[in-house]
Amino acid sequence: MVIIWGSGMYGKVDEVPGICHVATRFGHLWYLPLIPMGTYAVFDEEGDGFRGASLPLSGKSILMAWVRTAMFLAFAISAIFIFVTWGTVGMAVAGAFTAVTLGAFIASLRLGRSASYSRAKEIAASVGLPDEATIIIDVFYGRLDPDEAEEALSELAEEREAEEEEERDRRREKAARRRERRMVRADESGVTV
Repeated sequence: MVIIWGSGMYGKVDEVPGICHVATRFGHLWYLPLIPMGTYAVFDEEGDGFRGASLPLSGKSILMAWVRTAMFLAFAISAIFIFVTWGTVGMAVAGAFTAVTLGAFIASLRLGRSASYSRAKEIAASVGLPDEATIIIDVFYGRLDPDEAEEALSELAEEREAEEEEERDRRREKAARRRERRMVRADESGVTV
């Protein structure tokens, strides 16, 4: 018997459109998530890898991974049971159960998919997203209209420009003090600079 084990991302929840979603890395056996190993804000997925930031373990993500797995297994087992009971009354029961478990599995894929506004802000703060990302979140959740967002982005750019100018001024002052100290030392030693 072949044993397939490893780790993978399961339990996709709390999607913040255009920014990230939350998922949990699980240790799996035959691709069935068993042991949660860490929760991440996933910004981009590339093949088997992803680009993201670590978050505290998410009970919602873990629960959804296990619920989706249970619903999928129940669907698969009940679908097999249809063929085992073909032509009997049990087939109708198995068919109804198969339909219910398939519906529950599809519903579980939708359940918890989008993050609430407060959860989106919490994720942004936890992973240290820049202020521009929080403005995008505010626009998506209707807290800011596009004109207000543009104004907020302009103010943010002006603030950053002012901070950068202050930093340049501090560096110039520091360089001037160093030159002054060198000149004083040179005067004391009698060396001309």
